[in-house]
Amino acid sequence: MKNLLLIIFIAILFSGCSVKSALYKPDFNSINELKTLNIKPMAIQRGNSQNQAVNEISLRASKMFSPYGENFEEYLKVSLEEHLKSANLFDKNSNLLVTSTLLKNEVETGLAATGTADISANFTLNKDGQLIYDKTLTIHHEWDSSFVGAIAIPNATENYPIAIQKLINKLMADDDFLRAIRK
Repeated sequence: MKNLLLIIFIAILFSGCSVKSALYKPDFNSINELKTLNIKPMAIQRGNSQNQAVNEISLRASKMFSPYGENFEEYLKVSLEEHLKSANLFDKNSNLLVTSTLLKNEVETGLAATGTADISANFTLNKDGQLIYDKTLTIHHEWDSSFVGAIAIPNATENYPIAIQKLINKLMADDDFLRAIRK
C-alpha cells in the first residue's frame, strides 16, 4: 500500500499540464520616477524573434503559456505598454515607436531551493521612422523554489512578471534610452 501511494504521489508530482504566467503588474516605483522626467509619450510594437524557443517555457513536465495571446513576445509588448500607460506615457499615435524583440526567455524552477529567469530582449526606438536607439538588455532574476512541483511551478509563474518588470525597469533606466525619449 505504501508503494502504491508513493507511485501515485510521484505521478501527480511529475504529471504534465499547462499553466499560464501571472499577469504583468507595473512597478510603481519606476512609474513614479518616470513621471518626474520630461519624457515624450511612445507607441509600442512587438518584434518578431527569429528564435521561436522564446515562446516555449517548460516548467518541469508543465508548459507555461502567456496570458496575452499565448506568446511571450506579446507578453513583453503588453507589459511595456501597461507600464507606459500607468505613467501616462503611452500614445499609439506617437512618432516615437519602441519595438521589443525577445532573444532569450528561460525560466527554471530548480530542483532545489532556487528558481531563475534569464531574459534578454532587443529594444529599438524609431523617431519619425529613423532608428535612434538599438540595444539588447539582459536580466537575471532568482526566487525561492522547491523540489516539490506543486510549490515550484506556481512560484515560477508568479515570478515571471517580476523578471519582466526588471527588464522593463532596466530599459527605463538606460541613459541612452532616456536621452532619446526626452522632450
